Amino acid sequence: MDINALVVSSLKKNHALACPIWTVENAAKYAASSADLPDHQQVSEEMLGLMTSLNHEGLTRADLCATPCGKGALSTLLRAVADDLVDVVGEGSLHYVELGPEPIKTSALINRLLEHGKPLLHYTAVDINAASYEVMRDAVEPLLASPQGFRYLATDFRDLSRHHIECGQDVTLITMLGFQEGNELPDSIGQIIRRVGGTRTYVLSEMQLSSPEGDQHIHRFYQHDCMSRFSDLVGLKLGFEKTGDHQVVISEIEHDDDRYRVAVTLLPVNSGGDEGYLLTNVCLKYTREQFIRVRQNYGGCRVIGEYCSGDGSVLYQLAEYCAHDRVAS
Repeated sequence: MDINALVVSSLKKNHALACPIWTVENAAKYAASSADLPDHQQVSEEMLGLMTSLNHEGLTRADLCATPCGKGALSTLLRAVADDLVDVVGEGSLHYVELGPEPIKTSALINRLLEHGKPLLHYTAVDINAASYEVMRDAVEPLLASPQGFRYLATDFRDLSRHHIECGQDVTLITMLGFQEGNELPDSIGQIIRRVGGTRTYVLSEMQLSSPEGDQHIHRFYQHDCMSRFSDLVGLKLGFEKTGDHQVVISEIEHDDDRYRVAVTLLPVNSGGDEGYLLTNVCLKYTREQFIRVRQNYGGCRVIGEYCSGDGSVLYQLAEYCAHDRVAS
């Protein structure tokens, strides 16, 4: 059963939603190519703009995810990640491979590496939404040692293999920023990591954590104007008639004998006279312990760095892919 089916089952069973719930595969929300209709292309471009806006806010607001006294903001975390990456890369050449590229956090990380004297020779963006091509080229290409180091693969992550990103590098860094890992079940992400992993491969991912203190931070994020507009755009792209504002539900699913919290956004819609909801976004919210376990058990990695925000709501995880070694529990 895929993640959408698990979520729909949970909504009907645990939240008494008896009306129709329409779903769309995650890749289909973002897919954009030159063959798209003009209005679909504009939708894909606006979706990218919304995520860019969220990331810009995340790195410029000194209070976001920080403690009341201002410690542990997201921008501080990202600097700490980059500083540790300097030691990980050492004297080797780095290939930065970004799954779901966005310009804000990526530029911040690369600039921090450059400040430490680590020139970036290769950068590859992997995105099914080809609308991000020019944005990423303009943001990243000037930071590379050579313009030839910039590559863009307009493809689904699940079709990616090691040979697509092999270019003689000493170190490979795979990044998944912006909570996007939560859009897939853990075994799906694990399969991607195992297909692209190789010698000296590291995985950097960002997760909004589930917290025993409550779900207020999750509700705040998904009630943001950008996320509300994102739901509207998904409905527009799929041709649904919107009948109300999007709603945020925190539910639970069971998968491989574990239970995961999941944030769900629902857009009230009409389709052919039927009233119901369009499932516009699904995002797993691991606990810190689950995040470690998922990376070990599904991705064949060992976690070597954790960088948690001051309020405990967001975690950057750095893991090393262990190609042939047994991963310690």
